[in-house]
Amino acid sequence: TETLDPVQIEQEIEKEGLEVTSTTEGEAEEDTTLVDIEDGAEEDIGANNIKLMMDVFVTQLPTCVNREMIDKAARDFATNLNTKQNRKRLIKALYTVQRTYLHLLPFYSRLI
Repeated sequence: TETLDPVQIEQEIEKEGLEVTSTTEGEAEEDTTLVDIEDGAEEDIGANNIKLMMDVFVTQLPTCVNREMIDKAARDFATNLNTKQNRKRLIKALYTVQRTYLHLLPFYSRLI
């Protein structure tokens, strides 16, 4: 059987840790250059992505039929979609509730 020397094990771990950090530093430099190049394209994609997220949010509102779901929707809106334009869209969606969906009004008021 082979006996394990704790000092050797610690030295090997430190050596492997140094190798890992040296390779990740090189990768980080490459990542920053790619990010610098693609910044303009990401802004356009981000705006379209937020608009699509808001569309999905508004279409999913009628499915929020209990407190947990509407609270989750409120958290999602507050953290991801809280802009002036999206707040206006939300109010418009809340005002245009169909008469057959009046059971949703208490949950919508909880959202506000």
